[in-house]
This record gives sequence, structure tokens and C-alpha cells, in this order.
Amino acid sequence: DSGGARDAFEASALAQLSDGSSREYVRVEERNGRLELRYAQSVRMTESCVACHNSHPQSPKTDWEVGDIRGIQTVSVPIPDFLSSPTAGGDSAVFDHFAAVIAVLVGALALIGSLLFGLKLMVTRQERLLALLRQRNRKLAVAKTEAESASRMKTEFLATMSHELRTPLNAVIGFSEAMCSRMFGPIGSARYGEFAEHINASGQRLLGVINNIIDLSQIEAGQFDLRETEIDLAATIDRVLEMFADDANAASLVWTVEIETGLPAILGSERAVRQVLHNILTNAVNFTPAGGAITLLARRTSAGEIEIVIEDTGAGIAPEEITVAMSPFTQIDGGLDRQIDGIGLGLPLSKRFVEIHGGTFEIEQPETGGTRVVILFPPDRIVGRDATPVAA
Repeated sequence: DSGGARDAFEASALAQLSDGSSREYVRVEERNGRLELRYAQSVRMTESCVACHNSHPQSPKTDWEVGDIRGIQTVSVPIPDFLSSPTAGGDSAVFDHFAAVIAVLVGALALIGSLLFGLKLMVTRQERLLALLRQRNRKLAVAKTEAESASRMKTEFLATMSHELRTPLNAVIGFSEAMCSRMFGPIGSARYGEFAEHINASGQRLLGVINNIIDLSQIEAGQFDLRETEIDLAATIDRVLEMFADDANAASLVWTVEIETGLPAILGSERAVRQVLHNILTNAVNFTPAGGAITLLARRTSAGEIEIVIEDTGAGIAPEEITVAMSPFTQIDGGLDRQIDGIGLGLPLSKRFVEIHGGTFEIEQPETGGTRVVILFPPDRIVGRDATPVAA
């Protein structure tokens, strides 16, 4: 209610309805020489009205609450003369009863009007919500189309990059290997031989980076081809360990390797599994100081899974940094003065390789320090699943 001028009936109705004792107020009054049946009904604040009125600059107050009376609705109905002036022999009680009936009817009409108004508001709100939903669906459809288009462009770009970069790079690597091996005779200078070795090593490293980027992109796009074969895990682990035989850093560490006797083969991509093991062991060697230890365990669990655990006594990864370490193209030691080279794909790619085999890849921090990586391959990856699991 704006607080404007009110007559005696409106003021009385507002006072009566404000105390909450009733929601309707009816009186018969004489106005301009005629009797009128006057009906008043309270108008209360709804949830949608409160925010609007509390923020409106012309609102009389800013602390409205749901259920507060913000005004009244009034209806005035003239009473016909034959009812307003009963005959001398007439029964005034009939007039009173009729007036009461009229009051009830007027109240019912006012209530119906309020209900219809509320229904209209509800329908309007639902129509607005439906319009917003349709607009959002259109935006989602556009976004989906753009995402699919971007995915196609990404796939095409990767295919082009795979050919345009790997093909000439393979040629560089092949020619440098021929020069290193003196396939066609002496080079002429020992320095040229050293240069050829550097070219070959750099080419191999660049090819590995390109392959990692392509593999990661294909996995994220759901287009990576596993090319599954039976993998002898024990033999694969041995081949990966042989790669570190000439590594000076690896030679300064204490190695413990325990592979369960009769460890069953698994079905999967041998290249992917070999790269996972190589990536984790490379990190362990790089971040473990001389005299430290690296432990590799491979075994069956009581649940029938294949578990591979690689643990080192190096610097370790703080729990809050694990998420960073698992994000592509990010490194914990990311400064310009960092000691270890790389583009931050080893752990993220390893995790995704394990996951596309249906397994899990977890990084833990042992209480004694260092880093522990736990890989689990599910039972349905095991070839010859009748092998007996070990006790937990």
C-alpha cells in the first residue's frame, strides 16, 4: 500500500486485516444517498514481490517479508432500491440475509479474480522459463556443433602434423644413424661423428615429444588405437629396465625389483604399457639423488587385479601439487632454472594410457618420503584368468 488517501471503510478494512485475524472485510454503507455493499481483501507479499519492492526506489520501506500486507483490494456493489428500502410490512431479516449472500458472492468473485491473476502470473513465469530453456538449448546446440567442428579440425591437423613432421624427422634420424655407424665409410673428422650423434639424439627426443602430443590428443578425442596383443609383463619390465643400464644417474641408485613368479599376461597395447613404465621410471631416476633407492613390484592382488608399484626415495610430490603434475603441459618445477627437461606430458599421458585399459593410476606420498605410483589393471585384462591371486 502506497499510503495514499483512504476513506473510512478502507482505513477500517486495512486496520482489521493487518492484525491477521481475517482475510476479508465486508460492510454495508450509505454513499451519495445510496446503500452500497463494500468488500475488501488483503493483498500480501509473495516471494517474487519481496525482492522487487525492497529494491524499488519508490517503495515506502525496504524490509518487506513474505506474508506482509502491502495493500487491500476493494469492491463496491450498489444495492437496488427495492432491497435498500424494505416495505413497512416487509421482513428486514430477508434484507440482512440477502445482503450477506451478496457479500459472500462478491468475496467469492474477488477470490476467483485473485486466483486467476495468480494463475496468469504462474503461466507467464513458466512461459518465460520455457523461453529461456529454448534459448539455452539453442546455445548448447550451437556449442555442440562448434565443438564437433573443432574436433574434426583437430583430427585433421594431427593427421597433417603426423605426416609433415614425423616423415622428415624419421629421415633425419635415419641419416644420422647411418653417419654414426659409418655405414658408407669414415666421415673424415671425429667431431662430425659427435655432431651426428647429437643430431640423432635430438631427433629421437623431438620425435618422442611429437608422438606423445599426438597420442594424448587421440586419446582425448577417443580415437586412439590400442592394437591389443598379449603382453608378457615380466619381459616388458625387463626390457624397460635395460633402457636404464647405461644411465649414469640410474647406476648411482639402489634398485629393488620383485616380479611375482608366474605373473599372467594381460591384453593391451605393449607400446603404451612400455611407455608408462618408462615415463615413471624416468621421473624416479631424475628426481632421486645419488644413493637413493627405486623399488618396482609387480603382482596379483587378492581382488584378481594386476598391480604394479614403483616407489622412489626422491624429492616427492606434495599432495596439493599432484593435480598440477597430472595436468598436460605443466610441471611442478616450471621455472626457467629448472633442472629436469620435458614438456609435462609423461605423467598425464601415462595416466590416460592406463585408463584406456580400464585401469587406475594413482600417485601417493609415502610417510618416509619420496613418491609411490600405483597402477592397477582390471581382472578382465588378464589372459588366462584362472591364475590364482596372491594373498593380500
